[in-house]
Amino acid sequence: MRLALPLAVLLALLSFPAASSAKTVRCDIGYYAPGLDHGKPAVSKLRAVDLPRRTGGYAPRCLVAESVASEVKRGIQDTGERPARVRVYGARWSGGRWNCGYDGAATTCRKAGKPSRKVKFRLSG
Repeated sequence: MRLALPLAVLLALLSFPAASSAKTVRCDIGYYAPGLDHGKPAVSKLRAVDLPRRTGGYAPRCLVAESVASEVKRGIQDTGERPARVRVYGARWSGGRWNCGYDGAATTCRKAGKPSRKVKFRLSG
C-alpha cells in the first residue's frame, strides 16, 4: 500500500505533456534572420503552430518560422507577387515545402503533408 501512492503520483505526472511541446510559440522577429525585421514588406506577429521542438534534430521552431517568413518576403521582393509555395532548409536541416495562403495581411503557411504544422505572420507595406 505504501508503494501505491508514489506510483500513482508518478503515473499522473507522466500523463501531462512536457512544457517543450507547446502548441503555439511566439517568435521574436530577427532573432535568427537579422534582415527579417528590416525592409518591405514588414513581418510581424510571427507564430509557430504545432512545429516539433527541433526540425531535423537541429533547427528550433522559431528558426523554421523565421525561415518560412523570410522566403515569403524574398519571393515578394523578387517577383512582386506572394509565393504559393516556399522551401526552407539550412546547412544541417531541411524544413521541406510549405504551402502559403493569404487573407489580406494575414499569412498562413502549412507544411506540405502535415497541415497541422503552420507558420502564421502578418505582412504590411
